[in-house]
This record gives sequence, C-alpha cells and structure tokens, in this order.
Amino acid sequence: MLHSLSSQLSRLIPLAPSPVRNNITSRSITSFNCFPSIARGFVIPSKEMGKKRGFISATDSFNLCGAQNQVRQFRTSSPCLERKRMTGVVVTNGAQKSVVVAVERYFVHPKVGMMIKKRKKFMAHDEEDKYQVSLKIGDRVIIEEHRPISKRKRFIVIGLAPSKIPSYLREEDKQEIDAKFSKEHVESESESAKQLSDK
Repeated sequence: MLHSLSSQLSRLIPLAPSPVRNNITSRSITSFNCFPSIARGFVIPSKEMGKKRGFISATDSFNLCGAQNQVRQFRTSSPCLERKRMTGVVVTNGAQKSVVVAVERYFVHPKVGMMIKKRKKFMAHDEEDKYQVSLKIGDRVIIEEHRPISKRKRFIVIGLAPSKIPSYLREEDKQEIDAKFSKEHVESESESAKQLSDK
C-alpha cells in the first residue's frame, strides 16, 4: 500500500528538465495576448505528442506569461502598423473633397503562370480640396490608408506622384539627351540609305 502510494506521488513530482520539455517551453504561444496576466499555455509540436512528458507546474506558465509580455512590448514598439501607401491614376474627380483612384498591380497567376494585371478603384478623401482644382483625370497621385472616413472612403490623398522622368535632371540635360538620340536616329537612317544606294 505504502509502495503504491509513493509511486503515485513520484509521478506528480515535476521531472528534471529534459530536451522535450525545453522544446515545449521554447515553442510557447507568442501571439498578441489581450490579458497578459492570464497564461496562454503551451504549443506542443505534433511529432512530440506521443512522447512522455513530465508534469509542468503553474509557475512555468507564469514564466511563459512574462516572456509573452516581453514579446508583446517588442512587437508594439516595432513599426509593424505602418499605413499602406499606393500610387494610382485619378479616374473621377467630380465629387466634393473626394477623388476615385485606380491602382494597378501585376501578379503571377498561381495555376496558369502568366503575368496578370489587376485594377482596383479606391475612393480617397481630400479635406482642404488642395488637389481638387489641380487634379485632372489621368494624374498620378499617392494615397495613404486612413481610418474610415465614410462608407467607402478609407484613404486620403497625400500628393502628386513624381513624374517618370527623374526630377534631378535639369531642363538643359533633358534637351541634350533628346537632341543626342534624335541625331543618332537621323545618322542611322542616312547610313542605311547610303548602303541601299551603293547596292
């Protein structure tokens, strides 16, 4: 009787740290915890489910909870909540304090494997009507994610997108480049005409 009681008690005593137990504690849940005072428990890998594990006390779960708080502080301090910015073309500018911007993106189709162009329209808000007068249909603008302003508006207009020609080039440089390419084009045409006349 006494021997069976001691064997049952030995099962309840926590076991010494083992590699399996360390693996279990190292894979604890690190997701956002709304209630940091409440322990979330353990994640046990599927390949170690059948192995024998020792008794884990409540203090271990509180230690894990402390580790979660550190993870949570690290995650909230990191810039993971940056607002999304997109560049698109103005499609409609008739409404007050709003424009409709079409944003295009390219992606590879998962089954077909070819590049596909997807176009989505977003309604963007402009409080002071800064860009309302200057914006025309076809202008490229930058919009940024914002809190919901109305039923369909979730973006605000930040400004005009930079033009495709680099802004650091001066007008004289642009004219020189245009002249150079036009001269090369004329020379190549004259050379091809001479070669045809020689034959």
